[in-house]
Amino acid sequence: MSADTNIDDLLGSPDPVAECTADELSEWLGLSARQIYRHETEGHVVKLGKNRFDLQASVRTYCEWLRDQAHYGRPATGTAKSALAEETLRLKREQADAVALKNAQARGELVATSDVERAWAGVLRTVRAAMLSVPSRIQARLAHLSADDVSVIDREVRDALTQTAEGENG
Repeated sequence: MSADTNIDDLLGSPDPVAECTADELSEWLGLSARQIYRHETEGHVVKLGKNRFDLQASVRTYCEWLRDQAHYGRPATGTAKSALAEETLRLKREQADAVALKNAQARGELVATSDVERAWAGVLRTVRAAMLSVPSRIQARLAHLSADDVSVIDREVRDALTQTAEGENG
């Protein structure tokens, strides 16, 4: 096949198989000869013999492979196509979920777990400090209570805080 052969010449040719070399096929497909041989080992072009390729079948096979690449992100064959399609769909759903979560966070509908934990820790420190100050406030208001009475109140408050922290009731 000459370098100035075009597709019209090939389609009008009575030859059922238009043969070409790796260099000629590489010009048709816009690839290097090295890439042609790689695609040959992967089944993306049709080899007829040593450095001989079926031009029409190779172009068709290579185009099918490119369509699979564009649709699935990598070549697929047989039942692998449906499995790959399912995985691609699952990935797209996960990506859509990730975008939805980012959007919800940007709108202030979601907050980071660490922010919630930090806020609640602050609230609980405030509650604990307020509860621990109860015995001294009672002593200031009720001056007739003895130090032992205030100590009992302090012990009860501390026990209640400890039980609450440990998840106990009572």
